[in-house]
Amino acid sequence: MGGGDFGASFASAFIGKLAGPVASKLEKAMPGAGYVASALIGGTTSKIAGGKFANGAITGMMMFAVNDLQQNKSRRSQTPKKPKPDIDAGDKVIGVGGLLDDWVGPVKGLYEEKFFNEYVEWHDVSDRLPELVGQYEGRVTVVAHSWGADETMNLVADGMQVHQLITVDAVGWTRPDLQAVANNAVIWTNLDSTGTLFSSPADFIGTVGRSYNNAPLGYADNFYRSNANHAVICGIYCNPANHSFQPVSGFDIWRVDP
Repeated sequence: MGGGDFGASFASAFIGKLAGPVASKLEKAMPGAGYVASALIGGTTSKIAGGKFANGAITGMMMFAVNDLQQNKSRRSQTPKKPKPDIDAGDKVIGVGGLLDDWVGPVKGLYEEKFFNEYVEWHDVSDRLPELVGQYEGRVTVVAHSWGADETMNLVADGMQVHQLITVDAVGWTRPDLQAVANNAVIWTNLDSTGTLFSSPADFIGTVGRSYNNAPLGYADNFYRSNANHAVICGIYCNPANHSFQPVSGFDIWRVDP
């Protein structure tokens, strides 16, 4: 690395540190906005200092990511483990789709018509899901996929209590208080796909969207991993008929203990 690039990277890191509180506020208001702001600030600073925009953008975004993870870790560690809610099981299943689940007509139709009693699109989660859960007094199974799982976990962390929560390869730029999620679900089962950035188009989307990966391990009551990709894992295990979590159609699934 040349002297100019080093100086530009240092400037990007320094200015990024100063701008961190602003980026954090943006992130809270709109998930992902803090990363975009950090990249723009870092890239612009690097360019002004004589370096490359791309290098500065990467530096700024990486610094924000580290800070964001540290803040979330600190917040989680301060939440005590509490007794589970006193909510009986029910026979109603509510599905929550991910971003692309709503755009792919056959997938959305399959979920609505065959898998669930109610289906909530990811952009309606904050409005519709608490209403539906309240209607059944929490005696439901909520099955949530991808970005919809992230939205659902945020609601549960904030106090929405359910009998059973099943999160399927959750994706999101931020993390809710995972101990609070565990505290507010009688049974929380999390499924994680082993797919990586370039293993399939679906896994590319999941990775770029920041898959939860191991984050729920140690919080969820049950943690499973499968070699089915980000989309297929839901095609199989969002189906209540497969909630015994056994291998299906050539795809493996195994339980992981903390």
